[in-house]
Amino acid sequence: MLEGRVVQGRVVEGRVVEGRIFFAAEISISHAQLVEPPPMQDFLSEPSALQSGVRPSIRHFMRPWMRSWLIAAGIYNLLWGAWVVLAPDGLFRVVGMEALTGPGRGIWQCLGMVIGVFGIGYLCASRDPVRHWPIVLVGFLGKIFGPVGFLWTASRGEIPWMFGATIPTNDLIWWIPFALILRSAWLHSKHPRDSGDFASLRPHA
Repeated sequence: MLEGRVVQGRVVEGRVVEGRIFFAAEISISHAQLVEPPPMQDFLSEPSALQSGVRPSIRHFMRPWMRSWLIAAGIYNLLWGAWVVLAPDGLFRVVGMEALTGPGRGIWQCLGMVIGVFGIGYLCASRDPVRHWPIVLVGFLGKIFGPVGFLWTASRGEIPWMFGATIPTNDLIWWIPFALILRSAWLHSKHPRDSGDFASLRPHA
């Protein structure tokens, strides 16, 4: 183990550690290198940073808007889920449908609880969107298959088309931001793991 002290950017003092004498080599280190991390480069404007043999840090792929969109999605889902659970007839009145009764009403309220749970997941993922890409992926798939299921059911006349009035806010507006977050996670996973403390993005078996 080599010990020393830094004086004006140089390691100058050797120590005796565990009965052995070590002589510290002089190493030129600037003050900025000791206390400041390297500047973050934009991976869209600096493709060369992604072409090196080392995977860049996850922070390299983070953008402030990612966190903002996931927080917004979390709040939206929590509010929507609470509305379905506490006022299950509300949406049906808005679209002019007869309110559900019996088991159907309970199933609809359970769906509201699931939507609210997704909101909690989005809020958790907002702390590190690229690392928590599986949560974003599950939400993204739900926002794709939801409209597909609606189109299939409405085309068969089982529910009125007016019931899809909420699809733009429930699903469509989230497609682009979620897809871009997943793209950043994919770009990060394409590079060899770096020597830092970040774990691989690939889920463990």
